[in-house]
Amino acid sequence: MLIKKATVAQKLSVSSNSLDNWDDLPNPIQSAALGKCRYYNAEQINGWLLSKIDRRPNKGAYLGDIQSEQCIRMDGVQAITGLSRSKIYALISENAFPRQVSIGQRTSVWLQSEVEGWLIKQSIRF
Repeated sequence: MLIKKATVAQKLSVSSNSLDNWDDLPNPIQSAALGKCRYYNAEQINGWLLSKIDRRPNKGAYLGDIQSEQCIRMDGVQAITGLSRSKIYALISENAFPRQVSIGQRTSVWLQSEVEGWLIKQSIRF
């Protein structure tokens, strides 16, 4: 299945232009039949993201649905959880919050499913 560059950027929570600067991202599909839009192979993008997820230290195997996974940046994590940046990092250091995934040299994201799962666990405790 082919997906547009904008859809890949949305999934990764980055700008479309930043995708051009990542050397290890799978190459877009080039074809005159596709026009000027850039498309990527969805399986390759999902495999690439899964390889980034699996590189996290102290984290077991990813058990979510990589096809429907969404990445969120720090501001999104703060909005969803209501926690400050320093509290999020403190919880990560205590292994009490999901670890971020490094997807670029200066870009880290969290997996929305893991953050939402963490929130559910917190509400069950109270």
